[in-house]
Amino acid sequence: MKAAVLVLLSLFLSGLVLAQMPADSAGRPATDSIQKIATDTVAKLPRTPRTHQLRLGFDLYRIAYNLMWPSRQGYEAQIDYSITQKTYVVAEAGFGKGKIDYSFLQYNSSSYFLRLGMDQQFLDVISIRDFDIGFIGLRYGVAAGKRSAVDYEIANPFGPPVAGSVESQNYVVHWGEVTGGIKVEFWKGFFVGWNIRGKFMFNSGIFKEIAPNYIAGYGKGDKSTNFDFNFYLSYAIRWKGK
Repeated sequence: MKAAVLVLLSLFLSGLVLAQMPADSAGRPATDSIQKIATDTVAKLPRTPRTHQLRLGFDLYRIAYNLMWPSRQGYEAQIDYSITQKTYVVAEAGFGKGKIDYSFLQYNSSSYFLRLGMDQQFLDVISIRDFDIGFIGLRYGVAAGKRSAVDYEIANPFGPPVAGSVESQNYVVHWGEVTGGIKVEFWKGFFVGWNIRGKFMFNSGIFKEIAPNYIAGYGKGDKSTNFDFNFYLSYAIRWKGK
């Protein structure tokens, strides 16, 4: 019974609206008027403001890495911003140092880096506050550093060992990355997540003699391709806007 009343009421109101519309030569409501009413109705609907998010993260895996490989120390941080809920711009930065201290080879190095890129969400977004993300991304990285003078000693089966040194070198290297991973909000703006990365150096020939054993943000300097892993703890700042 209620359904029938609602249907009749809807038909009655529709008739009142159509009666107020200008008619064409055949007595039918003008199409332009119908379109105008529809447009005005849509324009008056309240728009839900978009939630912006800026997320700051620190790579916890680097701490474990530093403990496992004392000769290669590094620290990394990340910041990303949601252009939309599916597209993020990303900046990553950090610093590091390396050290070789063998009986036949000694040197140390230090460096810092910056990476810029984008991440693209491939999971479905279920609400305007859903910032969990499974993504693939691209990065461009650049690192600057210095390798100290190298002291070496080469065993000689026919006499005393041959000792020598190589001059120190300042360097700038750059590379591209393909990355993927996830980030999940576990409590009120706090996220955990991981990245895997493939890195491809563009100017690996810059080291003519001795490459640094560790370049911050890239890895081993004597390799033109490196693979890496990060585990981030992040915190998100959010605000409403257009």
